[in-house]
Amino acid sequence: MDFQGPSAKLADGLGIWASSRDEVIVMEASSTEHTEDVPHSLGDSVKLIEGSIHALKVLGVQSILDRITLTTTRLAFDGQGWEHIEPRSAEIPAIWEDRVKLLRVAELMATVYNLLRDRERVMEEIRNEENGLAAVATDETLRAHQERSLLLMQLDDQQGCSHADDGDDI
Repeated sequence: MDFQGPSAKLADGLGIWASSRDEVIVMEASSTEHTEDVPHSLGDSVKLIEGSIHALKVLGVQSILDRITLTTTRLAFDGQGWEHIEPRSAEIPAIWEDRVKLLRVAELMATVYNLLRDRERVMEEIRNEENGLAAVATDETLRAHQERSLLLMQLDDQQGCSHADDGDDI
């Protein structure tokens, strides 16, 4: 699934996975080195969050002033909503005396590399499962999850619970 939202079209940079043509990194430069346009920075932050929710395999990279931040969004552990997290952030050194800060930038780039490598492993596993090359436990299939959800809804209905559409359905 390509990240096709308006955020991708207006992004300052996109990282494309060569084999699948999927967007995997969306980049935003929200300020100059010395001055920050706060409304612009906030708008870029919202754009990255919205974009990463629409395409969970997308990493966000935002630079504000002398800081670069890596973000990603994942399904919350309880399955109820999303978590937008910041795996790494680094100050970009502007003068030679601050060159030691490049270590944090290198750590951020290594984190991007590791996250993309993990993504490729997961995508390969999914392809293998889809094509019957890897076994999937019966209770882990989409059908089994849907049947459990349906059963829980039926039990709730029997107990008189109502289900309001709160827009959080996956």
